[in-house]
Formats: sequence, structure tokens, C-alpha cells
Amino acid sequence: MTESYSLSYLLHHVKRSLAINYQDPIWVIAEIAQVSFNKGNIYLNLIEKNEKNNELTAKTEATLWKSKLKNNDIESIFEIFKIGNKILIKCIPEFHEIFGLKLNIEDFDAQFTIGLLQLELEKTRLKLKKELLWEINKQKKLPLIMKNIAIISSSTAAGYLDFMHQLANNVYGYQFKTTTFESSVQGDAAKIELINSLNAINNSESKFDCIIIVRGGGAKMDLQVFNDFEVCKQICLSNYPVLVGIGHEIDETISDEVANKSLKTPTAVAEYIIQHNLNFETNFQEVYLQINQTIKNCFHMILQQFEQIATGIQWKMKNIVQNKNFEFELLTKNIQNQFNAQLIHKQQQLLMIEEKFQQYNWRKNLENGYFIIENSHKRLITIKDINLEQEIKIISKDGEQLYKIEKSTN
Repeated sequence: MTESYSLSYLLHHVKRSLAINYQDPIWVIAEIAQVSFNKGNIYLNLIEKNEKNNELTAKTEATLWKSKLKNNDIESIFEIFKIGNKILIKCIPEFHEIFGLKLNIEDFDAQFTIGLLQLELEKTRLKLKKELLWEINKQKKLPLIMKNIAIISSSTAAGYLDFMHQLANNVYGYQFKTTTFESSVQGDAAKIELINSLNAINNSESKFDCIIIVRGGGAKMDLQVFNDFEVCKQICLSNYPVLVGIGHEIDETISDEVANKSLKTPTAVAEYIIQHNLNFETNFQEVYLQINQTIKNCFHMILQQFEQIATGIQWKMKNIVQNKNFEFELLTKNIQNQFNAQLIHKQQQLLMIEEKFQQYNWRKNLENGYFIIENSHKRLITIKDINLEQEIKIISKDGEQLYKIEKSTN
């Protein structure tokens, strides 16, 4: 009969062999498949995958007891011990006949995990840039006024409530229309819900001015969802500018880097929107005042030009009137001179006509037997007109003769 052993004997032998060979802690690299926290203790399911085909090659459980945690570990445990992270742990393997193999963690190297996370972040950045996604949302222009706002957050989160309170109670009385798309912003469900909310907004019939993603404070590790490639890709490809305020004062995520605007807190996002609208109102008022002043200046300038033109026209009209008056006076004088000249000419013509007429009458009288007597080159009408000192001329139809007159003494 072939020699055989009981199961308990075999497992006890395995346990003893493991204890003999691994008396001191060893450093082990593994990936976290599951994690839970209970009363300060951390319970892990660790795995290892083939890097080529991603097939599972190893699996075991591990425990980090509260007593093993150092004071400076408290802040980093939630950042380090998260599903999907690779960890470097200092542990002692233990085997139990019933519960099997388990690793008792003595210590862990936080910088190892953080370094791997930073490496993953850089890979995500390079992939986004390689696919030409990095600048897409950053290049979207914010509307002049942000009024219709899509919000991705949990409506019960403190950060969401802070954002809504700040927005609703702004001192300028601005009114906003907000639509909330419910989504976890941390935890295992956050990735799918964030992507679904972004898709819902982009496919909505309603139109928005921007998308707001806000969350309150929390552990640094809770921010890892905002470093996820698919989440960042959806932010890049969103139809609207994305503003994020994920409540962390120091650390920046890739979502912060690819979003249109990144602010530290939800309250800061609300203040930014309010200030953005205030800037538009202020600029609008300044432009209005400038336009109004420009119109006044133009009107004043036109009025001055009109007055100058009117004055110029008045002077021109005055000069024209003066010139026309002068021309009229010249014309009047010319007409009067021409009239006088014509009058004199006509008078001379009349005298000539009269002389001719008289000559005509004299000739006729001479034909009838009358004589014409001239003395001192004048025709005699009466005896008293005779000048005895000069000869008289007697004109008849057959000629004229000079005679000397002597006064009779009788």
C-alpha cells in the first residue's frame, strides 16, 4: 500500500516548513484586489497578474493590524490601500490548516505606491496628449454670461451644498438656473457615474453654459478617480467648458489640468462664476458709458460743425448780398449813364429834327413869296431886335443879299 498522509498532517507540515524558511519578514510586491477597513485594521485581497495577457497568476489575503500602524501612516493609508494600487509590503507569511495562507503586514513603503501612481499619472497625461485631447476643453470659450449651469456632484455632499449656497446668496442678486446630475465623486462607483453624468449632459436636449464638477474635502486617495483616463477623456470631449472644484488645496489632478478652469474648492467655483458675470456687467456698463459719451461728443462736434457751417453760410450770404448790392449799384449807374446818354442823343436828334423841320417850313414860306431877315446871325422877329451896327441879311427864294441899315432922322 502506498504511503499516505492525512490532510491535517500535510497542511501542518506546510505550516512548519513555511515558519522555518520565513522566520524574518520579507518584502513583497502585489496588487490590491479588495480592501476593507474595520476597527482600525486593514484586510486585503492581494493578486498578481501576467503583464502580457493580464491573467491572474497569484492570489492571497493579507492583514495590517492597527497595532502595526505608525502615527505618520494614518494620513496615507487611504491613499495607499486602494483597489488597483500596487503595494510594497514587509510581511511574514503564515499558514493555517483551515484558513490557508495569509500575509501579516509589518510595514509598507508608501513611496513605492506613490511613485507607481505618479508613473501612471504621467502615462495618462501622455496618452491624452497623444490622442490630441489635452487642450480641447481648455480652448472652449466661456460664454459672456454663465446662467444655465449643469452640476455633477452628490446632492448631499457638503461641497455641493457650499457651492449652491454661495451661488444663490451672491450680493449682486444674480439668478442662475442649475441642473444637478447625481454622481458619486469618490469611491468605487465614482468613475462610471462621472462618465455617465458627462454623457447625459452632452446628450441632453437642454443647453448649458458650462459644466461644474464639485466635491468636498477628503483623503488624497479619493482624488484618484479624477486621474482616470476615461474620466479625463470625457471632460476633454465635453460640449461645454468644464469647471472643477474638487476640494483639495494642495494636490492637483489630471482633471484639473485638462478642464477649462480649475479652482480649489466648490465655493471658489461659485465665486468665479459670480465674478465672471460681474466682469461682463461692469464691462458692459463701461462700454455703454463710452458709447454714450462718444455719442455726446459726436453730437457736440456735429453741433459745432453745424454752427461753423451756419456762420460760414451767413458770412457767405452777407458777402453775396454785398457783392450783389455793389453789382446792382454798378448796374444802376450803368443803366442811368446809358439812359442819360440815350436821352442826350435823342434830344440832339430832336433838335436836329426840329431844325430840319424849321428849315423845311422856311423853305416853304420862301416859295410862297416871304422873306427871311437875319441880323447878327439871328432871325429877326421884331423891329427892336435889329442891331444897326451890323448888316442885315435878306433871304428870298431866289437867293440872299446883305444890306446896311441907317436910322432915319425924321
